[in-house]
Amino acid sequence: MPLTESQASALKAAILADQSLAAWVQERRDDLIADYYNQPAVPTFNVWRTFVTKEEVYGNGFNWVAIDDVAEVKWRVWTELFDNEARAFAPSKANVRAAVVEVWKGNAKLAGQTYILNKCKRTANHVERLFATGAGTDAAPGDLVFEGALSTNDISAILNAG
Repeated sequence: MPLTESQASALKAAILADQSLAAWVQERRDDLIADYYNQPAVPTFNVWRTFVTKEEVYGNGFNWVAIDDVAEVKWRVWTELFDNEARAFAPSKANVRAAVVEVWKGNAKLAGQTYILNKCKRTANHVERLFATGAGTDAAPGDLVFEGALSTNDISAILNAG
């Protein structure tokens, strides 16, 4: 996803304000600046993923026995989440997370809910963190406003912009 004009301006301001990047800015080491912004954010900032496949959820660690405890009507909701060409769902959407919680709620299914929701989180990189919203904790992941990595050309264009 490309940065908007206002995001590019905000990123440029952040780059220029970050004293740890000052030498790289001066030397125009745009490659190193891009690498920095593509690294995991420090401190860690957790976000909801925008794309989780059925294969990821059903991978090693999924408790297949817990399926027996899911009522048929809730199982239809669960399978509907994956009923698309990509066989994936978007946990970054609150209503999708609510569906996961509803399907996998109850004492017998709580471990399944925890397992699935953990698959739905990841660590943001520095540029994603710059624009993300929310707490960013493991218990309350943030939401991505920008998702992706920056190239050296992206940094060059941002720093060359008037």
